[in-house]
Amino acid sequence: MRVARLFVGTLTLSSIGLGLYILFAGVTLQLENQTGQQIKNIRVHFSGGSFTVATLGENEVLKKRLGKIGEGATFIVDWQEISGVNRHARLGVYFFGLTGYHTVLIRFLPDGKSELVYQDRTYFPEEHLTNHSSRQGPRGLGG
Repeated sequence: MRVARLFVGTLTLSSIGLGLYILFAGVTLQLENQTGQQIKNIRVHFSGGSFTVATLGENEVLKKRLGKIGEGATFIVDWQEISGVNRHARLGVYFFGLTGYHTVLIRFLPDGKSELVYQDRTYFPEEHLTNHSSRQGPRGLGG
């Protein structure tokens, strides 16, 4: 009788743990504005969908749960500086570890720069202005 109760108890706890893992596993994206000014019209595209943020104030952090998006992700981010300059970055990351839960930080920096931080590693994007004149072509800003 005790063995049966122990087995049922273990099975119940395992089921609850698996259910919580399935429910909460995935990616949480944080957007952090360190530009020194408000930014607006932020659009984030990733393999599981996209979302927009109207404005992000100076030093403001926004957290958005994205759910499961695979072993890695490419985030395509567009934003507009208060001066009206449009920016674009393509940030990629590969998720490692077995937790099933990942927090990714995209930090907007001064001078139109950005970076992605995942598990204390910093990834720099391909970035460029998106409102350039047709005669000049896109200008790389590097990270």
